[in-house]
Amino acid sequence: MKKTTFLIVALLISISCEKATTYEYQLVDSDIVIKMNEELGNPTRSFKLSLWTDKSYPCMNYSIITNSEATTNKITVDILGIYAPDMCLTAFGPATSAIPVSNIQNKSYDIEFKIGSNISTGKLVCTSNEFNLQMDDLLQIKIDGPILKRIPNNIIWGIVGYHNSTSIDKVNDFINSIKAVGALDVNLANGNYNYFEIEKNNIKEPTNRGYHYLKTFIYSFTGDKNLIREIVKEYGKNYGDLISISLYGDLGEEFFSWILKNE
Repeated sequence: MKKTTFLIVALLISISCEKATTYEYQLVDSDIVIKMNEELGNPTRSFKLSLWTDKSYPCMNYSIITNSEATTNKITVDILGIYAPDMCLTAFGPATSAIPVSNIQNKSYDIEFKIGSNISTGKLVCTSNEFNLQMDDLLQIKIDGPILKRIPNNIIWGIVGYHNSTSIDKVNDFINSIKAVGALDVNLANGNYNYFEIEKNNIKEPTNRGYHYLKTFIYSFTGDKNLIREIVKEYGKNYGDLISISLYGDLGEEFFSWILKNE
């Protein structure tokens, strides 16, 4: 009986030790950059805060250890330290972390970032159109974009890339085809929408183009997106050697001509 009791106690101690996972981390020796993100999905979207250090470390898989809490009125992020994993991905890069904030509502939240004795406070104002991070003070914190625009419902957008200027006719044919099934012009305010940036009512061209030429587009579309998908597929099959289409939707849809053409 004593031997059995000892084994049970030893087993419980073993389980307890396995659950009590601890990380050894170094103190934060860098400013922390914070960026807001809203990820699209069906049926819901998700909001998160992306964090990274202003400093690069010798391994690109360093992470930021945090302890966060979100209540109905306040979001608190305690940035504890920098964790260096045993296995190093040998390329320089910042330490990173992502903090999801569940059930974000259209209201104002108090927000607080702590790094040791440095406490930065402010408000996160959420509306149906945007997230606005209004900080009163910044101590060891940098904000990458204090305003994040929200993608409206029933929006499609994308890029058509091509390498020969004569392919512009096929690009325009594709645009006219999606307009023919109900895509309508839309006016959006300038700003960052996480997936794209609007400047003078057009999507700003990405810097890593990958093509000699490209055309961006954005439209309102309330119809069946399968119609749009079929058009992207058709152009991939018939003109895939001339143009490449990347089209996205407000529910997280992704239609790529070079993939759909193989169906």
